[in-house]
Amino acid sequence: MLRAEGQHGAYVSSVRAAYGEILAEVATQCFREEPFLTPQANRLSQLVARTFHEKADYPFKKLPTYGVFRNADSNKWYGLVMNIDKALITKEKSDAGQEVEILNLKIKEAKRPKLLAQAGIYPAYHMNRANWVSIMLDERVSDDEILELLTESRAFTNQGGRPLNQPIAWIEPANPKYYDVAAAFAKKREIFWKQNTKVLAGDTVYIYLTAPVKALCYKCLVLEAGIESEEVAPKKLMHLQLVQEYPATFCPFNKLKELGVKAVRGARKTTQELDDYLAHYS
Repeated sequence: MLRAEGQHGAYVSSVRAAYGEILAEVATQCFREEPFLTPQANRLSQLVARTFHEKADYPFKKLPTYGVFRNADSNKWYGLVMNIDKALITKEKSDAGQEVEILNLKIKEAKRPKLLAQAGIYPAYHMNRANWVSIMLDERVSDDEILELLTESRAFTNQGGRPLNQPIAWIEPANPKYYDVAAAFAKKREIFWKQNTKVLAGDTVYIYLTAPVKALCYKCLVLEAGIESEEVAPKKLMHLQLVQEYPATFCPFNKLKELGVKAVRGARKTTQELDDYLAHYS
């Protein structure tokens, strides 16, 4: 009666509905979704769901088994599960025809050599090899280690476009004709500044005084960022604390050019050469 499509009526419909509810409850309580091919991929899917409250989605119509882990806040990927021919990743002819499941995730470039020396981790398949790797989900790399790498990969997708707890150094130009920075810091070591960049609390801001000074003169720590204001445009401020003052002869514009900073027309990031130079100042 329940499976007979020709059977109708109030009683049959009510029984069929109750039967469906019981089956749905059994499926929910007694079974666990396993969307991927390998046990390790399915365990990781459960770990991601418990840790970040995010489930894999499947955006490729022609590749329905390819699952993406996506940051719910930024909608950016931090992991991609694929099933491919093993030879595509190992580059060994003897592996041709064997299907394996891999996980692509983003890494810090400095970690790449050490990770690639580890069994089960390969240069990224079908993605940028400079900062992505592929992990073969065959139990050689532990769930805990993969989850740690996934956490780091997810951090790259946070709002702001970079990992949390990874400060960035910026250069902010200031025209002394319009704002006397020296006088402001003489009164108080903390000031508020217009925010024109993706600055986060914990970042460093170097203030560059334009002509006639034309030198990097102040190092500040960002105490707060994204402070709403109705009095300035753009309508955001950052709260700066003076950390160090440099003499105008220490880092004039000519020195900045030597260190890779060709112009300071607006807010910009520092260069590695400049960071190294400033790190040696005491």
